[in-house]
Amino acid sequence: MPDDFIAQLKEAASRTIERLRERLALIRTDRSSPSLVENVFVEYGGSRLVVKQLASIATPDSRNILITPWDRSSIEAIAKALEGADLGVMPVVAGTDIRITLPPLSEERRKLLAREVGERVEEARIVLRRARDESSSVLRDAFKQKTISEDLFFKHKQELDRIVQNAQKEMDASGEQKQKEILGTS
Repeated sequence: MPDDFIAQLKEAASRTIERLRERLALIRTDRSSPSLVENVFVEYGGSRLVVKQLASIATPDSRNILITPWDRSSIEAIAKALEGADLGVMPVVAGTDIRITLPPLSEERRKLLAREVGERVEEARIVLRRARDESSSVLRDAFKQKTISEDLFFKHKQELDRIVQNAQKEMDASGEQKQKEILGTS
């Protein structure tokens, strides 16, 4: 029974780390990246799709993103979605492509983005702590109901703590790397 909750905590930790990485990828750095625009939702053809389902996305250099829709009729819908996505940039329709030029980040904006990274890492830590508390509670209940021994209780408790510590180290490393990218100290 407790092994199930260890597996559940491992899965929760893995999901939390993956979700954090996805959220950090959406935070703009000084370099262009397809991840900045690929998951922007577009209303097109009566459906709600993401840009990467409608177009190819390329980064010809460190300041530009080039979006080439596979269906030319979707170009206006994609441009409109990108304008409303609060990316801090204006898409420019150029023939069959959409070009986004990223302006350099100001020092103030870099600090704000670095702070946002810290907030997202902290949110992920909270999610992980909740998952740990849930697993610990089940483990404690099993011990109180005498379904596991004291030795097994402490062994599983240590395993839960080890999983959480490793996940937190991974989350912190991802956050620090992103902050270095933003602040230009990578």
